[in-house]
Formats: sequence, C-alpha cells, structure tokens
Amino acid sequence: MEVRTIAKVCNVKGCPDIAIGGGRCAKHQRIPWEGRRGFEGYKGDYLKARRQTLKEEPVCRICGINPSTTTDHIVPKSKGGSNDRANLRGLCARCHARRSQAQATAARRG
Repeated sequence: MEVRTIAKVCNVKGCPDIAIGGGRCAKHQRIPWEGRRGFEGYKGDYLKARRQTLKEEPVCRICGINPSTTTDHIVPKSKGGSNDRANLRGLCARCHARRSQAQATAARRG
C-alpha cells in the first residue's frame, strides 16, 4: 500500500505556492532570529545571579501576579547586555514568553 502526502499551500495569505516547511513556501520561510543563541554564556556567574534574582523577586515584575520562574535580561545579551544582577529581573513564564516573542518579531522586522 502506497502512502501519499498531500501538498499544502503556503500559510501566507494570497500565496499560491506549495509549503515546504513550517507551513510556508521557500519565499516566505521565516529567518531565524540571529540574536538568539543557544545557552552559551549561561553558566557559572549567570546561574548565581539567576538564583539571587529569583530569591529577591519572587513575583513577576511585569504582571505582578504570578510567581517568578525565570530570569529576563533587561538589555538582551544580543544587544550587549550582561549577566550582571542589575541587568536581570524575575518574570513568570507567560510574561517571559510574551517578551521573548516581541523581541524576536522586532528583530525579524529589522
């Protein structure tokens, strides 16, 4: 028995081309955000500053409701920010995801 895959059209409104990955055609593929790196530089001193930040800021600094579960670089590392405690703030997962998404979108736009 032969299994066939059905070709899908690009997710971008009005584009008739065939999607190749992520629901988009070759012309509309998203460019990975170059500012985003793996976890290089997130060791030693950063881990100490992270623990300190979460201890000092148990509630998210953006929403003020949920507990802080992650640390956020106020000035992103991709823009020259450091892992110093002064550049970190505690955020809940939801607020951190929103901020990261906004930064990624802004970086793609240039």
